[in-house]
Amino acid sequence: FLHTTLRSTGAAAVWAFFSHAYEENLDVVPRTGATIIVANHHNQLVDVCVLTRNFPYRRVTQYWAKASLFRNPIARYVLTGSGNVPVDRRSSDNLKLFGSSLKALSKGGVLTLFPEGTSYTEPRIIQVKDGTSWLALEYSKWRLDHGGTPLVVIPVGIVYTDKQHYRSSVIKRWVFGPSIDISDLEAAFAQADPSAQKEIAKKLTARIEAKIIELTINAPDWDAAHAALIARQILWNGDAHIPLGDFVDVSQTLTDLFSSPELPPGLNIEKVKVELVQYLALLEAVGTSHDILTTMQPPESTTMPQRPFLRVLQSTASAIINFPPFALPFVLHIPTYLATAWAAALTPDEVEAVAQNKIVLGLLTQTITYPLFTILISRWSSLKGWNALILTLSVIFLHSRLIDSNYTRFKLLRTAWTLFWGTRTKDELTADQLAPFLIPWTPPPNPYVRMAVDSAPAPPRPPPRPTDISKAELVPHLLRARTRAITALGDLMNALECSGDAPVAASEHLARVYGFGGAAADKQLGADADTLHTKGGTAPTTIPTSSRKASEVFAFLKGHGAVFPCGGTS
Repeated sequence: FLHTTLRSTGAAAVWAFFSHAYEENLDVVPRTGATIIVANHHNQLVDVCVLTRNFPYRRVTQYWAKASLFRNPIARYVLTGSGNVPVDRRSSDNLKLFGSSLKALSKGGVLTLFPEGTSYTEPRIIQVKDGTSWLALEYSKWRLDHGGTPLVVIPVGIVYTDKQHYRSSVIKRWVFGPSIDISDLEAAFAQADPSAQKEIAKKLTARIEAKIIELTINAPDWDAAHAALIARQILWNGDAHIPLGDFVDVSQTLTDLFSSPELPPGLNIEKVKVELVQYLALLEAVGTSHDILTTMQPPESTTMPQRPFLRVLQSTASAIINFPPFALPFVLHIPTYLATAWAAALTPDEVEAVAQNKIVLGLLTQTITYPLFTILISRWSSLKGWNALILTLSVIFLHSRLIDSNYTRFKLLRTAWTLFWGTRTKDELTADQLAPFLIPWTPPPNPYVRMAVDSAPAPPRPPPRPTDISKAELVPHLLRARTRAITALGDLMNALECSGDAPVAASEHLARVYGFGGAAADKQLGADADTLHTKGGTAPTTIPTSSRKASEVFAFLKGHGAVFPCGGTS
């Protein structure tokens, strides 16, 4: 009962926070039998809600929790009832460490694990630890004496279009094709000495890592990730216009492109990245997005907003005209809005905790406001009992139906006013004044993530932004930066189309599908299959790459709906 209740609550939270939740390849999960689900972990408790929501065949999925948490009888009841399995991390004996997990698997259970060991925010998969591999191999050995069904290890990638922001989208991608094959490792592990077992476990970790990388978006550094993000929003005029089934491959293709050296020949990709990254930073500083800005001011506005007062009038009128049906749902949810705004400020440097905090505090607030609203309706109106409850549920449903359009109108109105005040600024900012606004915000290093000794150094923290410079003063610089970014991206797309068969760096799994292919590519991919791209289970120094044809990358982007900007190829 407790697990069902928590699963339903988590599903409701995902439904309320995200505008869309997309899943694919659900049929890879078996109906019965010992199963380990391995997933990336970049959004704390939200990842658990996303994985548990709509789990195939409504199987009960269990998670690891510290054994010490089970000492309290009340905590033990909650943890056990909600599907947690105790793990004694202090034990060096694997049978004791995994005892409860082995029993759960022997009964045909499902364990969902996060092999990265912690939740973090980085542009790529940073660390994949061996704990999951040890459990899988120890179970395969253990069941020879104790019985149990053969084990299935299934990777799943969780990708968020903007994980911390309300009404973004989430994508859950189960592994393509068969699950991870461990049959060749099981027999060797059962007969190996401890030293050899360690190497076998690392081979399985490498396979898990490779599959999770295939299912997610990975960039070698923040600049490549940021450049790909804003390029995607320019080419599709916002993430909402990309089918979620294409989102990961499109994003990884752009990320690979901006991870390339001087390709295509004669074009300085680093300069293109600089223009894109500076534009993204100014969008963040002004508090808007490319699609909202483009709706308010077309790209032809290069220095100052066109007809700003008219834009303000139009946006204000649209918001006022469409607000009445949303008025009652809005008033009911004001406490929730305030609670979630406060929640976002609790951990400003921990992006992976923001959505979790918003959801938890939002739900707690609603447990008070919804019953209180029902009571007030019963007292102050002719609606009593069930009728008052039905009205409350209707208002909640109406909020879910109208929030997206009203939220968009609010962002348009806010941007219209910022652009309007931008026309009132007379003094241009100096280069030194503008410099702090040209670097996107990046989260500080996570202390629980161990970076490899030879990994690239963390980017320097951006200088603090002056508080005496208003958003309006940044507007002329934002519009000029947009023009430069669009022109640079157009030149890049034009060069791609004209470069024919010139190789462009690509992630191995995309090269396998779209790239040069052939026996050589398959041999290369096979050779790396059991090689960890993380150093000792920690930060990869580079993302493994192969290549695709430049013209094919151009055709891929165009075929998936990219609209190439003026100045480039249309």
